[in-house]
Formats: sequence, C-alpha cells, structure tokens
Amino acid sequence: MDPDAVARLVERLRGSGCSAVTLADTTGMATPRRIADVLDVVGVDVGLHLHDTRGTALVCAYAAIERGVSRFDTSVGGLGGSPFAHGATGNLATEELVAVLDDMGIATGVDLDRLLDAAALVAELVGRPVPSRLAAAGPRTRLAASGGGAA
Repeated sequence: MDPDAVARLVERLRGSGCSAVTLADTTGMATPRRIADVLDVVGVDVGLHLHDTRGTALVCAYAAIERGVSRFDTSVGGLGGSPFAHGATGNLATEELVAVLDDMGIATGVDLDRLLDAAALVAELVGRPVPSRLAAAGPRTRLAASGGGAA
C-alpha cells in the first residue's frame, strides 16, 4: 500500500479510539526501505506483524527497531501463514528477534535457550521442522561452546 494511504487509515483508526495499531505485512512484501517509508508518515507508535515469505522479516524488524518501534507480533518457530494471502509463509520467529535484540543489548526478559526448547517442542508437535533458521542452527553460544567459529 501507498504509505500515505496507510497513514490515513492509521489516523482514522486512532480517531475512532483505537489505543494501539499494528501494521501487518501479511504477504511478506516489506523491505527495510518500505518499512522506513511507512514509519516516516505514521510514526513509530505502531506494532508490526511481519511475515517471512521473502526472507525479509528479521531485517525489516531490525530497521524498525533502529527507528524506535518496540512492538512486534512474532511466533515461536516462525509458524504462521495466512489463508487469505496465497503463498504467505510463517511469521517472524520469536527466537530470531530475541537473539538479535539480545545482541543489540536490548533486554527482553526472555530466556533464549528455553525459547529454542519451545521451538523444538513445536516442531515435534507439528511433525516437521519449523521455519526458524535459529531453531535449526542453534544460538551462537552453542557454536562457541563446541569450539566453532568466532563472532
């Protein structure tokens, strides 16, 4: 959508008494530039619901965090999708966002290892691997403990 059209809709919602507005990228078309364009006109007092259909959810969240957005919808393991948007895949994985926030020094109060355990349980319950790359690879601390890689 055109950023100005989004801004008009947000203003209309706020004018109707909505205390919180969350913008959704259900089809996973967002890029950091598009996120910036929308935030320029609506401000950062919004939440974001990002789908990872094109692999950009985490980088879009990072761009939004850098601008001051602090509310995100996520899902353990990156599960999700939409019956209304053909081809839309899962949501931004909670554990991926928490790992980035931890690395940025932003306290979440979320235990990443326990979150990864939850993602493993979700994979077991659904009978297939979850889309989260972090759930598959594990946190950097596991890599360091095994003697692999620096960073």
